[in-house]
Amino acid sequence: MPKSVSNVIMRNVLHKLKGDGVNTRSIIEYCGVSDYEIERDNGRIAEHKHYRFMLKTKEYLQPVNDFIFDNFMALSFQNHPDFFGICLNESSAKEALDSYIRYRIMIGNCDDLIKHAGVEKSSFEYINLGPKELGASQAIFNFIMLYSIVKNYSNSFNINVRFVGKPPQKKHLLDVFFNTQCLWEQNNNSIVFNNQELDRPRQDYNGSLNSMQKTRLNELCRKLESDSDYSSLIKEMIIHSIHLGRFDGDDSILEDICNNLSISRWTLNRKLQNENTSFITLLKETKIKMACELLIESKYTMQEISESIGFSSQSVFSRFFKTNLSVSPLAFRDEHRTK
Repeated sequence: MPKSVSNVIMRNVLHKLKGDGVNTRSIIEYCGVSDYEIERDNGRIAEHKHYRFMLKTKEYLQPVNDFIFDNFMALSFQNHPDFFGICLNESSAKEALDSYIRYRIMIGNCDDLIKHAGVEKSSFEYINLGPKELGASQAIFNFIMLYSIVKNYSNSFNINVRFVGKPPQKKHLLDVFFNTQCLWEQNNNSIVFNNQELDRPRQDYNGSLNSMQKTRLNELCRKLESDSDYSSLIKEMIIHSIHLGRFDGDDSILEDICNNLSISRWTLNRKLQNENTSFITLLKETKIKMACELLIESKYTMQEISESIGFSSQSVFSRFFKTNLSVSPLAFRDEHRTK
């Protein structure tokens, strides 16, 4: 799967900056991100755009502030309920941290988080694969998450925390939060737990719920992998444009998508050519899929279906459908409703 980050992170940061009076429009344009990419459900931001965004907003955001500690887990669960739900319902803190690593793709997979398990201790190393200027900022957030998860399994445990780079302002807040003195200008970012403390069984563990949670998470991860290419994004945008009625022929749908992505038609088609497809192909596939769903699942007339998908007339829609599926829309509906 190409490296990317959940758009929820960018959306939340932009919301906070906008509340602080920052001109977020200039940031969005600088990063080359469209409003659609930011707002779409379960959307992803490409690796290079994410790093560009983090560098641009670094001047406005302090990596350590009182806000990130207030109701941290509640906010995290609100943003990613499926992911943090499994982290809070494992048989032990050890299993919870393992699930955090296993399903962290739900948040993002740009950087690496590696577990080094020893006999007495387990170390979790965060490796920043982006610009060095980001320093330990991303490691800080991930270690806060790991520590917060373990706190839900045990009220008393000892850790060691190390970060690369120079300490941020208000670094004392991190010492208070982790209940230890964090070490800076180290060779790597790492947080170390005692295995004996991680292995303590959780009394209120719900095994049946855990099984259902993992089934859903595995499905979501598979969907992320299958929808990670550029053509999947364009298909979503075609559906979005059609649903909003933004069309006066196929050419206007293409124009609408290019405007939303702030790219030229040439750039769009070049990106799709890299995936061995084209806009015309995706548009055809999307219209066929939408037509089949409406014919089977709705009570719309042929004329209504034709209009809702953007065809100039019912006869044009019928010819399009029969050319591509070798059956008329009416015969297709009758066959599948009988089944």
